[in-house]
Amino acid sequence: ASIRDHVDVVIIVWQEKSNWGEVNPDVREWLNHNNSYDIHIQMEPGLGLGSTQFAMKHETAKRQAGINKAIELGCTHFIGMDSDELYRTDEFAAGKAKAIRNPSISFAVPIWVYYKSPTLCLDGFDTTYVPFICPLPATTGMRKTNLLIDPTRRTSGDYELLPYIAMRHFSWVRKNGIESKTRNSTARKN
Repeated sequence: ASIRDHVDVVIIVWQEKSNWGEVNPDVREWLNHNNSYDIHIQMEPGLGLGSTQFAMKHETAKRQAGINKAIELGCTHFIGMDSDELYRTDEFAAGKAKAIRNPSISFAVPIWVYYKSPTLCLDGFDTTYVPFICPLPATTGMRKTNLLIDPTRRTSGDYELLPYIAMRHFSWVRKNGIESKTRNSTARKN
């Protein structure tokens, strides 16, 4: 919702069962009572459930499904976000303006990580970056990049860093507790 006014289409790729087999019925409930998206694609994990390697492949496939749908719809750019990630609208607008002026560049931004509460932020940026607005067509995959980026999100070899924009990651703020996050994270073995 934080960027809805700045994008043409919102595509949600979702699953009701985590990569580790835990079912979350709240996802379907949210989809049924929310109109902030345009298209949704359900992708449930299949065989191989419960291994880190499988989880990373499934996350990469979900991200690619969203990219493929954006390409199919004629989009020129995309931003991949998880449901616990937000941007300040003023920062997003500034980044979008830069992407419009530089349409062939993939951008990345630093991450602020929140813990336990939407008002508690860890001191300083995270040690990784996240892709921001990137041109299409694109493919996700395990490729080398000039910045430390989650392997399931990498779409290009090099990114231009926009240090004045931050993705707010509420990764450790959970209604059902931090334990659920650690049990179901793709990076669970870390």
